[in-house]
Amino acid sequence: LSSPFAILWNSITKRMVTGELVNSPSLLFLMLFTWLIGATLGLAQTSLSREQAPDIGWWLRGYGLHALVVWGGWLIYGMIQASRLIPLSGADLTAQLE
Repeated sequence: LSSPFAILWNSITKRMVTGELVNSPSLLFLMLFTWLIGATLGLAQTSLSREQAPDIGWWLRGYGLHALVVWGGWLIYGMIQASRLIPLSGADLTAQLE
């Protein structure tokens, strides 16, 4: 794995079985489901505090804004951490840890 995105993507879509990488999107689905429940609960709480029920456009904008903030933050932080996992070319393990 030579790019931060590949490291990040493979960390949520693959797992090791008897020493081989196999596709396993279960962690990705868990993250998406957790986000969906969290966003829905937050938007529902906000909509209940209004006098009038919001229209479908309000819900879609809310989901979009929530997704932008949550997944944008996750992607930025994940890329920073994944870039630290890229092996340095020509360096041994001791040099990488210093």
